[in-house]
Amino acid sequence: MEPSSRTPEGDDNTCHICGHDVCIEPTCPPGDATCPYCGALIWFANESLDAGTDGQAARQWQRAKAAIDANDLRIAERLLRFAVALDPSSAEFKKTFEDVKSRRREKKHGKRQPRVRSQRT
Repeated sequence: MEPSSRTPEGDDNTCHICGHDVCIEPTCPPGDATCPYCGALIWFANESLDAGTDGQAARQWQRAKAAIDANDLRIAERLLRFAVALDPSSAEFKKTFEDVKSRRREKKHGKRQPRVRSQRT
């Protein structure tokens, strides 16, 4: 008896943690799946993204937006840095990257209060 063969179903992606290429079916919505190699959460790009944007940059952008929604600013900053490097002409990528960096600084150092000068008498 011959074993049955099966064509893998799912979408191609790469795990941003372990680097393995995977072919898995993401949830719909939100468009995520767990890496079968390391267990990290992998986000999949929305197919309706602007066709003029580089595909890899668009995937990083989509993952960064999901990380921002999950309030994981460290991952979002890393993904946006990569998206900006892939598509430096995107003003939206750059603006969001700067916003995330600013939010991380505020979160790390707390919101800075204006200095109050004490008056000497």
